[in-house]
Amino acid sequence: MAWSGVIQDMETVARTFYKKVLGLPQRAKNTATDVIVGRVPLEALARHRALNYWLRLVRLPDSKIVKRVYTIRQNSWLSDKLGQENRTKQ
Repeated sequence: MAWSGVIQDMETVARTFYKKVLGLPQRAKNTATDVIVGRVPLEALARHRALNYWLRLVRLPDSKIVKRVYTIRQNSWLSDKLGQENRTKQ
């Protein structure tokens, strides 16, 4: 199962629990339930943390090993994409 499926399952369990505890009908809007409970969806948290990790990574000094690996992988990915683009234009 992909991570998005796991996150969706966790969201469903949490929202079902909150709706039962609050006495809300199961058909109540999920966003309304989140607002009432004061929680942020897990997918939003995961995306926020991933973005912060990436920002921290790109701001590292070039002397750090993890930054070197990131740069190598990024350059490899870019050259793969550019190569694919050039092949499709021909």
